[in-house]
Amino acid sequence: MFGRRRDIQIPKVPVSGDKATQSWMTAVGSMLSKYIGGGSNDRLVSAGELIDGGLAGVGTGGFLTSPPRNLTKPPKVTGLTANGALASIFVGWHNPSFSNYAYTELWRSNLDDIGQAVLIASTAVESYTDNVGSAATKYYWARAVSDQGVKGDFNAASGTKGTTSLDPDYVMQVLTSSTWKPNTTYYPFQYVRPTIENGFQYAAVDGGTSGSTEPTWPTTINATVNDGTIQWITVPVDARIPFVLGTLEDGTPAVFMDTAYIKNATITSAKIINLIAEKIETGDLNADLHVKSKLWYGFNQPNGDFIDPLDNSITHGKTGFYFGVNGSNGLPVLHLNTGIANGSKSLVYDGYDLKLTGDGLFDDIFVDSASFNTISTNTISFNQQVVPSKYIAEQGMTLNHPDYQGYLCAVEQINKTQAAAGSTYTVYGIAQSGVLVWVFDRNQTQITCINTQIKPYTINDKLSFLRLSDARIKVIGSINGFVLNSAPYSFFLVNISGHHTRPGEMQFSIHAHLSAIFAGSVVTLTEYSDYGRPLTVSFYKSATGASNEILFSFYDTSSALDYIHSYSEVYVTIDVYYNRLYAGEPIVASTTMTPTLRVQAIKPAYTPASLISSDPLIT
Repeated sequence: MFGRRRDIQIPKVPVSGDKATQSWMTAVGSMLSKYIGGGSNDRLVSAGELIDGGLAGVGTGGFLTSPPRNLTKPPKVTGLTANGALASIFVGWHNPSFSNYAYTELWRSNLDDIGQAVLIASTAVESYTDNVGSAATKYYWARAVSDQGVKGDFNAASGTKGTTSLDPDYVMQVLTSSTWKPNTTYYPFQYVRPTIENGFQYAAVDGGTSGSTEPTWPTTINATVNDGTIQWITVPVDARIPFVLGTLEDGTPAVFMDTAYIKNATITSAKIINLIAEKIETGDLNADLHVKSKLWYGFNQPNGDFIDPLDNSITHGKTGFYFGVNGSNGLPVLHLNTGIANGSKSLVYDGYDLKLTGDGLFDDIFVDSASFNTISTNTISFNQQVVPSKYIAEQGMTLNHPDYQGYLCAVEQINKTQAAAGSTYTVYGIAQSGVLVWVFDRNQTQITCINTQIKPYTINDKLSFLRLSDARIKVIGSINGFVLNSAPYSFFLVNISGHHTRPGEMQFSIHAHLSAIFAGSVVTLTEYSDYGRPLTVSFYKSATGASNEILFSFYDTSSALDYIHSYSEVYVTIDVYYNRLYAGEPIVASTTMTPTLRVQAIKPAYTPASLISSDPLIT
């Protein structure tokens, strides 16, 4: 509401004067610039601005008060109508033109007495459907309400009447199968039933008046009986005739037609349950619309084209709309088009994607996936932040590319760990020539660990953002469950590759370096893949883990792992062969060990100072 003030200019700090005074004036100037001349988030507002903005008023002595309330009574609602259907009454009206208008109250009564009316709706929409059932009569009133809660006058003293029709089944029953009554006028072909049911009904052959005494009814089809001035003929109890002229039980005149064919008709008011028509031209339409196939105006194809039936010419970008079902796949389709003359701006939903071309201004948009060529926004927020992988730039993909989302990756640092364990074995300590030597109850240990949890940057997968941003990959691993303070191994190999079939496998022999690693040295080894690409791996003792834990780490910047395929993975295998030096010396100590191997893939580059882990980082 309040922008940067232009009427106040903070002068520059004078050059003269001592440094303390200048520092104080600089600080004051910065404060004034921020809180008086600053932007809308920081600037202090004046009393005049609050008053001008309608947020405050002026009280006694110039003090600020609450803003003045507009307590003006809203004008009356106009044009109230109530049109009855079979079981509902459609109420419509015109809301008043009033700056403080909030909503309209709709009241209803069974009688034309506003004192008995009850509130049934509060809405700003100028219509309401009141489901009251068949053969119902209701009276309606409406009044406007301001945003300060001030209620206007009702639209009129008398209620607006709305009536639903009688149930057609009931009318048919009354007209074609009412119970016989004495001294009653009946019309030709009107049906009656005896007061005591006998399984038949009787049709009036000629109109007339029934007698004072009920006749003896025959029980043979087509047999006749005289009654007053009427002659009745026996018909089946379930018989129906196409046309009946008569009255209802309350004396209301009525006509019943079972089947009718009318070439031309003028009807003032009609209440119809089912209507099937080739063509409908109408003025006002108030209805619940259910589209079974398609509804269009302006063009006859879902893509916005009009095909002329005379010459089959096609006009693209016609003005109009299409709403319905795509015949090829049965999906709902929506297409709106402004036409060529107005820039062919359109809104299209093809059953899968919603596409907007041209200018579109919306208050709120909620979507699972959206692609834009250009975005202009005042405020934007994200539940999850993602960035495109470099593969998108390498391929020259635009934002509207159908595969764009498949190459997005999470912004935050991600590390995913897999672990594997070998078989537990026993280690014996023996005194050999006065020196403690470790021997083992096995000859060999092999452990394999595979990590596939972070996808290569080149692989299209819209279900995961756990993806590398480029071809580089960072890996940290841990080796545990081995003796390190001596070197009782004929070899100790760490095999690393980018797939379990071991293409480009690199072997790092560390058994000769175990004593140095145990002493705290960092051992760096470099090997080459079958592709001739180097991989440098660092081996070092854990600073915080177990005393016999070895850590290894590498940052593959030369694509030695070739981590760009759908089958790419971090594949690590440990092969260990033991020296069994035992000649019957006494056992000093024994313990059991379980060798373990953990492999952690990291995206993007490992930066411990700012790492945000998705699971515990190997330390």
